[in-house]
Amino acid sequence: MTSCLVFSFVGCKKAEEKPPLPLGHPSIEKSMRHSTTETPRQERPVMLPKDTRETWTAVKIIAYDRLAKTEKDYIVRIGSALALPNSKLTIQVVTFVPDFKMNDKYITTASNKSKNPAAQVLIQEFGRREWKGWLFAEHPGIHPFPHDQFDIRLIGGVSK
Repeated sequence: MTSCLVFSFVGCKKAEEKPPLPLGHPSIEKSMRHSTTETPRQERPVMLPKDTRETWTAVKIIAYDRLAKTEKDYIVRIGSALALPNSKLTIQVVTFVPDFKMNDKYITTASNKSKNPAAQVLIQEFGRREWKGWLFAEHPGIHPFPHDQFDIRLIGGVSK
């Protein structure tokens, strides 16, 4: 009887032990936690003063082609789109904010000066929506456009 208790105790103990994960494998608990607690990204409306909308008419972006190892600057009017040469990409500039400021309700500008320039763009490939997001001139690593061949960055706004 004692041996049965010892074996059942040892058996329970082994069931609690978890085998080690392969080197470089992400934590299962961490990935499960993220998959169940991630909140959907909320798109806030952009509210800009009239003088800001009238002052800034276009943006200057740079497209770097990783395969060809070339880069080129483009000026794109706000509200229009650029068909990127030698690609199937189209970059539409939705709006430009010269001094990006965001609160829990909307996005606006802290001033009409180019202190923290950001442009909201819609990028399509083969006519399909691929990515809609913000490009930040001062912080190009924040939410960059994920693409294997092209790196699209904002240089700044173009005023009248």
